[in-house]
Amino acid sequence: MLVGLQRPLEFKGIRGRFLGWMAGIVGVAMMGTLILLTTTSFLVALIFLLIVVAVGYLIIRTKQKQGLHNKRKCRDRLVYHNIFMIRK
Repeated sequence: MLVGLQRPLEFKGIRGRFLGWMAGIVGVAMMGTLILLTTTSFLVALIFLLIVVAVGYLIIRTKQKQGLHNKRKCRDRLVYHNIFMIRK
């Protein structure tokens, strides 16, 4: 009997940890759209919705390519001396 997830959680190309981020971005975009819809025109609210969701999606895609955890990438040249020390 199989218990638990057998594969990593993924939905429409967005992986597990970032699903919560995307839900938050969509929620903020919808609330902002509702506020703008009541105070300004429909076109302004629609443009706001599209921009917030698109920018959020692009940020999440770039963070996914960097990996699940924040990693520091060293782009310097590393020179190792005395890796193997032979004692006589």
